[in-house]
Amino acid sequence: MKRKWLAFFTAAVLAFSTLAACKDNNPDVSVSDTASEQESSDTAVEVSVKLDKNTYDAVEDEIFVLTATVTPTRYVTWKSSDTKIATVTSNGKVIAKRAGTVTITATAEGVSDSCVVNVMAAENRPMEYVETETEHYLLSMASAEEHGEIVARYVKIENEEKVLVEGKQFTYESMDESVAAVSADGKILPVGVGTTEILVSCDGFVAYVTADVYTAGISTPEEWYSMFKNSWAWGERYFLKNDIDFSGYVYDLGVDDPCFGGEVNGNFHTVKNITEWRDKRRDDPAVDAYQAVFGTTTIGMRLKNISFENIRFTKNKCAVICQTYRTHEDNHTQHEALVSNVYIDAVYKEGGSGLFEIVMGGNVENVFMRIRKMSNANFDEYFHGVTERDYLNWALGSSLFSNVVVYSENGEISWCKNPSTIGISYMNVYMCTTKQHAVYRAYTTLDTRVWEVSATELPILRG
Repeated sequence: MKRKWLAFFTAAVLAFSTLAACKDNNPDVSVSDTASEQESSDTAVEVSVKLDKNTYDAVEDEIFVLTATVTPTRYVTWKSSDTKIATVTSNGKVIAKRAGTVTITATAEGVSDSCVVNVMAAENRPMEYVETETEHYLLSMASAEEHGEIVARYVKIENEEKVLVEGKQFTYESMDESVAAVSADGKILPVGVGTTEILVSCDGFVAYVTADVYTAGISTPEEWYSMFKNSWAWGERYFLKNDIDFSGYVYDLGVDDPCFGGEVNGNFHTVKNITEWRDKRRDDPAVDAYQAVFGTTTIGMRLKNISFENIRFTKNKCAVICQTYRTHEDNHTQHEALVSNVYIDAVYKEGGSGLFEIVMGGNVENVFMRIRKMSNANFDEYFHGVTERDYLNWALGSSLFSNVVVYSENGEISWCKNPSTIGISYMNVYMCTTKQHAVYRAYTTLDTRVWEVSATELPILRG
């Protein structure tokens, strides 16, 4: 029934899209200039972001938390203007490192609010503190024995050198025991999918570690396929334990029309060598199966920190991520779609689309895609580097593509055949046809906290 509803809804949107205005775009320049010309709609959902403080005075080594109120609920990204002065985690925890002024910014769908933090030198710098060996743990619910073990140290500064103090006793406290519990000796036990902070205390000093609990860790092609067994499973989260090599496999998700809605954290690993695909659909062998890493539809998918290398498409019906990419809302809960920090190396035999064929809401940020053809022929006018069609889904709000660089080794391509003029924005989206241009755009565009960029080589996703 859900598939029929989805097909009906998609058909209705496609019919509406024929009335949308189109713009001519130079594929070798940023499309951000066109974004300012787009008009807003009274029916589109407006997003607001408000921090609980816009200025803050901190001292060196202080840790504090900024809270972002986002209406309606959207995925928030955090950024520090100078990580040498202060860093910020994905949940707004700020760590002041050295004296200076820094701006911490929270962003959702292109809307931002900032806090200016003045970090002052500590006149009476603490000569004692608690530190942990690891600040972030990835845990899995797939194994009852899965756990992380906190290694904590009590440190003194003597003659400007760090000295470990033996014999100290530490206490541990989970801020959300529905996600993870912690034992008296510092073992973190996964309880439910989600994220929480663990407080490590000793003699009045506190350190923090983050526990990220996932549905499962993925280490083999078979485990990768298991992610697609439960359609519409928005609460499921997966992380890669290592690189996954599909050499010798026929890429087959097991169903004709998977609807993936979970989260995949690549953990800065690589999925590579997808070169053979299941050619035909199971329900109608006369029809070609759609070639895409995540199948036909993703709804509310979160994909981050992952590389795809040597992905070879043999049909016209193909796109790297999925055919239809969109957000979803049920029971007043927003399932925000996000593609962030993704490297792609894709090879096409015939044609198809770049990231997606159809976009219906959802954000894309910090993506580098290298595309080429198996033959030396150039891409034709029907190939589009980002998506073939994008549509505003008024019920789900706007969409933003930001910091996206596409390097085509086989001729000029457009970024979108039928760009929406309402609700979907493009900022710093570049179509490049030379390595020099692609390197320059990556060097000046991508987030250097997770990308290794240089003035001479293509970027590498490092984390």
